[in-house]
Amino acid sequence: MRRLCLDRCKVLAKALTILVSLFFLIFAPGQVVARDRDDGPRPLAQVYELIEDFVREDYLSNWFASPRLIRRHFADPLDYYWGKKDVPLKDVVRDKMAYITRWPQRYFRLISETLEVTRSPEDPYIYAVRFQYEFETKRKGDQKAGLGETSLLLELFDKRVMIRGEGGKVLERY
Repeated sequence: MRRLCLDRCKVLAKALTILVSLFFLIFAPGQVVARDRDDGPRPLAQVYELIEDFVREDYLSNWFASPRLIRRHFADPLDYYWGKKDVPLKDVVRDKMAYITRWPQRYFRLISETLEVTRSPEDPYIYAVRFQYEFETKRKGDQKAGLGETSLLLELFDKRVMIRGEGGKVLERY
């Protein structure tokens, strides 16, 4: 009888371990993926190229036009988001979707020579990024165009970029 109880406890412990692992895979992907990093930080030139591609092809082109893309690329919570600290991801999703609804036509173009990438002295996988871009947004009866500046706090994993902070400002309107 005691042996049967011990076997059941082992089975329950294994099941609990599996459930906890699944929980972290689903709800905390950044923490799980972080263990998959390579042996050390990449050379800054390689990081610069990776970040430039991310900014140009993902951040400015797709502009995270769906909740799924936002959840895939933004941390929860964000360290900072447009002047606020420790912002829950659900608030970021709501804000981004409101912007997309308000401005259904959007165009952003990176001004390449303005891209600055700085590695964090505390964590070799965290980078402060700043760049300028031209923008044009349109909706029925209104349009805006100009020059903006964005600052991002990015965490790099093997093949993934996680946005941990986002802010910026409009520098000029045309």
